[in-house]
Amino acid sequence: MTDTQIYEPETSGSKSFGKYKVVKELGRGAMGVVYQAFDPDFERTVAIKILSPELLSHDTSGEYRQRFKNEMKAAGRLSHPNVINVYDAGEQDGVPYFVMEYVDGIELKQALDSGERFELPRTLRIMKDILNGLKYIHEHGITHRDLKPANIFITRNGSAKITDFGIAKLESSELTRVGTIIGSPRYMSPEQCQGLPVDTRSDLFSAGIIFYQLLTNEHCFDANSPTAIMQKIIHSTPEAPSVLIPTLPKPYDQVVFRALDKYQDKRFQNAAEFITSLDDAAAGKTKRGPSKVPKLVGASAGVLLGAAAAVFFIPQILEKQGVTTPSGETSEQNLGLPSPEKLNVGEKTPKTGEQLAKTDVTNNGVANTATGETGSPDETKHQGNVATTTSSSTESVSSSGSPENIATAEVGSTSNLPPELSAKVDKLLRVAKVHQLQGRLVTPSGSSAYDAYRIVLDIDPENTQAIAGMETLERTLVDRIQELKQNGNGDLAHNQAVAGAKVFPQNKELVRMAAAQ
Repeated sequence: MTDTQIYEPETSGSKSFGKYKVVKELGRGAMGVVYQAFDPDFERTVAIKILSPELLSHDTSGEYRQRFKNEMKAAGRLSHPNVINVYDAGEQDGVPYFVMEYVDGIELKQALDSGERFELPRTLRIMKDILNGLKYIHEHGITHRDLKPANIFITRNGSAKITDFGIAKLESSELTRVGTIIGSPRYMSPEQCQGLPVDTRSDLFSAGIIFYQLLTNEHCFDANSPTAIMQKIIHSTPEAPSVLIPTLPKPYDQVVFRALDKYQDKRFQNAAEFITSLDDAAAGKTKRGPSKVPKLVGASAGVLLGAAAAVFFIPQILEKQGVTTPSGETSEQNLGLPSPEKLNVGEKTPKTGEQLAKTDVTNNGVANTATGETGSPDETKHQGNVATTTSSSTESVSSSGSPENIATAEVGSTSNLPPELSAKVDKLLRVAKVHQLQGRLVTPSGSSAYDAYRIVLDIDPENTQAIAGMETLERTLVDRIQELKQNGNGDLAHNQAVAGAKVFPQNKELVRMAAAQ
């Protein structure tokens, strides 16, 4: 049984991809744009994903096109009730696209973020669906590597479907190399946090984090920065779920702790083992106790201290500035940025909100936040997470319209910092600018312009460029939410308002929009 809706396209003059008539844009992320479309042959609604035009125009090496094709290849090999299926593929005016199943439902992330409680039977059903999907994916030689609630859809009948294979690794692919940290911080495995080789057991660790969140409505590795989150993943054992939810049968604690074992060899070795363990827990069986917190071999100080921007994806234009970007991504491991704790700057509080608004920024003519005047590049107004946001327009991102100008623009003064650290901060500021280019303003968490600026301010609370950038993000986000509402995307506008109010709680307009139903 499919969850696909069937109806005629809303307009006769819609944009087309081959025989498919576009109905509307659903969202866009770092690499792609997703449209809702109509398939006239089968009279069904489908989703079409294309490679982001912005990336395509600057993909001189062809790597992003290849990565997009890898996603298409990975997803196209799969046909399973718990995986969003791919139907077709093609190229339109030089732009590659693929056609996939349209799911009428909600992201698991949206449900969790709304505070929705998941009763144990529903949690177990969702987890088994996820694990059955992973079992099938893994049997076909694919490791997802970015399993998280934003990449899981819950259909109207309650089934779970896995999507977004943008950074999936095929067994035969070497596009992503060892030493490159890829993923979303809260849901990464210890080996991902260290840039070490990953396999299917990394996906099972991510599934364990999701299981913990479904059981408790809490993140098991929660902290204020990507650095702290990843250090917790590497070193810490979370509190037992039954401590937070006293009515939860204790056998589920053992399931969680085995899924979250720091050592791959002590984890569930495959999804089938995980499912069996869930069945045993439901029957009241206990097989093992909580894992001890191991000291990981290879977790050197250099690796741990270089992880703060682990999921900041930046185009190859940054390579011209000396930022290493293997496989199209970068991280603070590649940037060599020490953590704020080691720099003795952790006690300094970055300026936000009203403090930002009172700061007169004149360096490089970036902005005067006290008066609201600005000489900065206009921010893109499209959103950054395919799974949770939509877009209808993109404004110029620099005075010359060149994304490269954003990445190479001069950054705020870091003259009070050691030269080496100053250089790293400058690189992070360029990362933030590229996130703005890609529309990743405050989402997804851990991989946005907001997160990049926060890391800079953790290190250098007086950095004028980061302060101005924060103020611009806040202003641009309000404009973007209003634009979404005007285009009839009320639900997505509300989701963005909630995310914005969380990071800019002093902004009355964002708080008001988040509270509005």
